[in-house]
Amino acid sequence: MPTPATSLWAELLGTQMIQPRRALVRNQRALSFRIVVGIILIGASAMVYVWIHLQNISMGYALAQIHRRHEDLLQRRSELQIEWEMLRAPQRIARVAEEELGMIPPDPQEMVIVK
Repeated sequence: MPTPATSLWAELLGTQMIQPRRALVRNQRALSFRIVVGIILIGASAMVYVWIHLQNISMGYALAQIHRRHEDLLQRRSELQIEWEMLRAPQRIARVAEEELGMIPPDPQEMVIVK
């Protein structure tokens, strides 16, 4: 049978041994939780960074394609402008009127001036 002194010591040592061990386990769990949360946050941040970087590259390719298309359209516009100027030249219109439509300039006697 334990004496009151030994039971007191056992009680004191037992609670002292249990309390720090529980606190240690609690602290280890809290530390483990913080580490896991930190790893998850770092992983999520890395994934967001990579996604943003891929979006940036994708937008760069799209912008380059749009720029090429714009340059092609400007070239085509220039070609069409030259063709338009050639088609509306008075010499060409006169030639088409005479050769294809059989039109000739009127004689001065055939002209009627309207006032």
